[in-house]
Amino acid sequence: MRSMREVQIISGKNRMDYIATALRSRNRVPLIIAGLLAALVISFSYVSCGGGGGSSGGSSATSGFAATTNPAISVTADAAILTGLVNPYGLTATAYFQWGLTTSYGSTTTAQTVISGTGNTAISATLNGLALNTVYNFRMAATNTDGATYGVNRSFTTLATNPWQVEVIDTNASGGFLPSSVAVDSNNKVHISFTRYPSFDLMYATNLTGSWVITPVDTTGIVNSCSIAIDSNNKVHISYEDANVYDLKYATNASGSWQITSVDLDVDVGTDNSIAIDSADKIHISYKDNNTLNYATNAGGSWQLAVIDSSAQLGSFSSIAIDSADKVHIGYEGGDVSFNSYLKYATNAGGSWAYTDIDAAVGAGWYISLAIDSADKIHISYTTNSSGTGYLNYMTNASGGWVKTVVDNSAYTGGYSSIGIDSNDKIHISYYHSSQYRLKYANNVSGSWQTVVVDDTATVGAYSSIAIDSNNKVHISYADGSNSAIKYATNK
Repeated sequence: MRSMREVQIISGKNRMDYIATALRSRNRVPLIIAGLLAALVISFSYVSCGGGGGSSGGSSATSGFAATTNPAISVTADAAILTGLVNPYGLTATAYFQWGLTTSYGSTTTAQTVISGTGNTAISATLNGLALNTVYNFRMAATNTDGATYGVNRSFTTLATNPWQVEVIDTNASGGFLPSSVAVDSNNKVHISFTRYPSFDLMYATNLTGSWVITPVDTTGIVNSCSIAIDSNNKVHISYEDANVYDLKYATNASGSWQITSVDLDVDVGTDNSIAIDSADKIHISYKDNNTLNYATNAGGSWQLAVIDSSAQLGSFSSIAIDSADKVHIGYEGGDVSFNSYLKYATNAGGSWAYTDIDAAVGAGWYISLAIDSADKIHISYTTNSSGTGYLNYMTNASGGWVKTVVDNSAYTGGYSSIGIDSNDKIHISYYHSSQYRLKYANNVSGSWQTVVVDDTATVGAYSSIAIDSNNKVHISYADGSNSAIKYATNK
């Protein structure tokens, strides 16, 4: 492959002699930029645009146009992050990775635009759904109006085993399961509430004794939704809707046996409830009452009820959390008279309840989950329901104002999202990819978002719920629709 020949500066008085000599040469093409005192002559040859490295182009304008392949990072059993650099050298470029089982590649990542400049721009792309213990080849690639450039080939090998351990908690041959909710106690034992279908019984499962034990909590009603939390004494508290009488109910084993209380007896209440516990082990529940966002607490000793937001069609997908000052924060779906949905947030951190719209995009505000970090900053996962896109979104005010990030832009993903925060304030999200019927998981532990498939053995992943233990290990409960089962996955 031929390369750049030379760059020469010729004085004005010798310019014509040089041109005559250059024109007789078979391997030079001179370009003369005349000046009053000097001329710049640039000689070049075209370079090949194929092969496993180097750059291509047709002029010296792209002589610095380069792609660099860096090593893959965060390699797991079924995923990896490809990394590289692109120097656009003054022209806007399109960057992507070529990858596959051989150096013929066969697959490319989504193209990314690199704005014109003369410095390196970092590029990364996440690969999911990879095979176990398999070698993959990849390289950085970029194109602009003058040609293409490729980095060298690199390879990585996926792990031989999947770090996720999956268990079946309960099966129901006569039906299936509805929402589940998971929590972890101070001993890192797991507690799960869920609903059996079609009996609509409220069930409770725990591995407290080392193996899974399942207990019916309420078999008298029709339980549509439930939420679980653990207090400082490792006692269990569950909020749920009894759709038989449309009441908000609450169950706890704090006394040693299960006790059930009807918290709100109004008509059509308790849908999309969420429970949280403060530092004094008092209970706080957010829920929907017809088309309003409601809140219940026993912080004063007896149950007190309040309507937080009645501005429009709202209250669905509520999620509640308590900060270090025992102030309440709720994420929920807002709406208008035309039933357009959006993401809303309410808090009493200022002393009285205040609420605001934080994502007014069409269809925003579905499958909301809210968590609070050690600095009392808010983190929310949710999806959209606009034109079937269903992207997994993440919203936070960690930097001061609300900032939105699309974590997974695969179509029809983000359903049943659930968010957790570890001891390093890193974010973990479980969610359902409905078009591929799989349970997925995302985190930003490495500094950038990574997504992996946890379980794709059947129609799995609906009703996912996540909890993080004291060792920063992840615990997820979810439904298996194909096998009528409640399942549990962990990476501990």
